Amino acid sequence: MGKVKVSAKKVRKENLSPSIVKPSYRDMTGKGFSYLDKYKIFVEINDIAINCGWGHKKGQRIEIDPFNAWRVCSRLYANAYYSMIVILSDKKLHWQFEDDKVQMTCPDTYNITTFTLVREKR
Repeated sequence: MGKVKVSAKKVRKENLSPSIVKPSYRDMTGKGFSYLDKYKIFVEINDIAINCGWGHKKGQRIEIDPFNAWRVCSRLYANAYYSMIVILSDKKLHWQFEDDKVQMTCPDTYNITTFTLVREKR
């Protein structure tokens, strides 16, 4: 009574289930999303306060869109999603100083990561 028994099993990477598949980028241009036919969106990592647990590094540049989120941390992506939709729609956020760039931060308050959403013409 009052004791907990814990066991752990070490699994080598090559022994992982074949159902675990790394997702690939899905090109959504030419499929009826005119804003994606016109623009690309990139996340540029500007600074990381301590250490990004997901593995992002200062200076990293990653292409994302509303259908492809697997290349970035889910919390960063969730924070950037609505701003991404706004700038893809040729609109401007009230805190946005440049038409094609939005400065943002990751919601992780310990490992604060600042990043820029950059819109580029295709």
